[in-house]
Amino acid sequence: MINLVKTLSTSHECIIVTTAFGNLTETIEKEGLNYRVIQLGNHANVLGRQARNYNSFKKNLMALQLVKFQIHFMLYAIKNKFDFIYSNNQGSFFKIFPVIKILKAQSVTYIRSVAENDFITRLCIKHCDQIITIADGLLDNLPKIFLEPFLSKIKTIHTGFDFKSFEDGEEISEVNSNLIRIGYVASISQRKGLDFLVSLFIESEKLSQNACLVICGQPIKDSEEYFKKCCNRLDSAGVTYIYLGYRKDIHNVYKSLDLMALPSLAEGLPRAVIEAMAHGIPVLANNVGGVKQIIKNEENGFILEPGDSSSWTKAVNLMISDSKKRLEMGKKAKEFVTENFSKEKFEIELRKVFG
Repeated sequence: MINLVKTLSTSHECIIVTTAFGNLTETIEKEGLNYRVIQLGNHANVLGRQARNYNSFKKNLMALQLVKFQIHFMLYAIKNKFDFIYSNNQGSFFKIFPVIKILKAQSVTYIRSVAENDFITRLCIKHCDQIITIADGLLDNLPKIFLEPFLSKIKTIHTGFDFKSFEDGEEISEVNSNLIRIGYVASISQRKGLDFLVSLFIESEKLSQNACLVICGQPIKDSEEYFKKCCNRLDSAGVTYIYLGYRKDIHNVYKSLDLMALPSLAEGLPRAVIEAMAHGIPVLANNVGGVKQIIKNEENGFILEPGDSSSWTKAVNLMISDSKKRLEMGKKAKEFVTENFSKEKFEIELRKVFG
């Protein structure tokens, strides 16, 4: 969203309307962007599976909070005469759908992860004027017969990166450079598959003796115990690993890796994969979401099936053993992403959507 608004601000007057405080608004202020916070109560701000478990009282409270937000948003939209209303996901579109209908404003929604075949997604696909997906295949869960009438308004635009900034950075001293350094750069949760990577290190003698697992990221809410168990397993097996936590100097992290692994069970277009490849690092990743649009299997990285320990172990061991192949794949990885995921290409495609 930040990149989108920065791009459009050169030709449009853009205002970010957010319900969030904290890190998001700090980032928006740092970028010097125009924004307005309109409060949305906690009950209405968790639309989805959690809301389905609400009792009658909580559901009514959620509805009241949502209506209050919509009224405030509509008054603000009328005052500022919005031509386009952009939603950062299907849930956001759902929250402001009545306002869009009343104002008859042009609507654009961004879908950045695999969409479920649910009421909210169908509403968005049917009634939003234009849909941007971050990768092909994110709508595959929806029946083709439903999607067919709306294909003309669905467009894939890959995230754009400023690759010049990737040239900065230096290796982190505490990362052991005597071993092959395999990075896990992601938030820590069961969906991201860190436990699978831990099992690989424990079960493969070659991997545990020749490689160091570098973990960069923080456990998401309710995943602290999961991460603790992962670390306990690594400690018990005597596996060499280092936990960097959350790092703002992400370029330094990539400079400190030889390989990266992303055994996620679900993804959109994983940013970490593109960033790693832009640093000349081959990536091994599960065949989920838009991974196939970034990695060319056995050419600039490896695409593997979720849960296929044998194939994962074979691919990792090959990369450990063959330094020449590892460097060649890293070079091809960098060439591919810098050509296909540039900031300039992203900006051109984005301006076509908003005119």
